[in-house]
Amino acid sequence: MEREIMSRQDLHTFGLEVLVKWLEKNGYEIEFVNPVVDMLPSVFANRFDGLTVIAAATTMYPERPEFNESDKPALMDVCKELNAKLAFAGIGLVNGEGIPTQDKELMGKAYKDAKFMADFGGLKYIE
Repeated sequence: MEREIMSRQDLHTFGLEVLVKWLEKNGYEIEFVNPVVDMLPSVFANRFDGLTVIAAATTMYPERPEFNESDKPALMDVCKELNAKLAFAGIGLVNGEGIPTQDKELMGKAYKDAKFMADFGGLKYIE
């Protein structure tokens, strides 16, 4: 039986789940989550130090999520309007099934029924 692969939207949704859990664990109150993969900003989160507008990107191993500089002007406009900070959340996912044997091909497969490990080191603020 062939295993089903996640779509880009599925990956984005999964990455947002990882991000929201991290934000809540780190004292953020989630104001809004935009679930659409190609629409920014992804999350509005509030904490004692103010509102943060977050652009999120989720990728599968071996890719690394990167901030798209072409999105910066529009995002900075939103931040200016809301007196908020801008941050990037890059969530890298690895299929955990491939880790014990270091099977790099399997580590990069986004099977819907797989167990994943997330590589997320926190928000990167953008000036």
